[in-house]
Amino acid sequence: MTIKAYIAASFARRPEAMDCAHQLHRMGVDVTSTWHVGEHDGKPESHLLHDEQATIAANDWDDLERASLLIVLGDAPGCYEGHGGKFVELGIALAMGITVIVVSFRESVYGHHRDVIYTADLETALTYVSGLQVDSWGKVRAA
Repeated sequence: MTIKAYIAASFARRPEAMDCAHQLHRMGVDVTSTWHVGEHDGKPESHLLHDEQATIAANDWDDLERASLLIVLGDAPGCYEGHGGKFVELGIALAMGITVIVVSFRESVYGHHRDVIYTADLETALTYVSGLQVDSWGKVRAA
């Protein structure tokens, strides 16, 4: 089985999420998150209609449900824009038993959860991912 990863990050970090996705693809990891792919007009969530936000939420949920690994690109203190779904996605992943890696900054108390793997940078996270395997239940485990 192949590792399937969802990348969560602030929308402002979309270019880094895209780079992470490309690196994961080169490693043979399927990337399930789609929020960072394609053209987006960059409108803040507060400028989106309810139906637009509901569609985004449903798509992100479906993408995360297909994942066996969540990679959260944390923001430095004072840089978080105060909206987006990465903290919700972190909680959903923990509840679903999805392996979670937080990169760079643990912004939420759940970034310190015992089941969360923390790495100081993306390179270290990708090295860690390269040593993971998918078990017969579809769960990602250290080799």
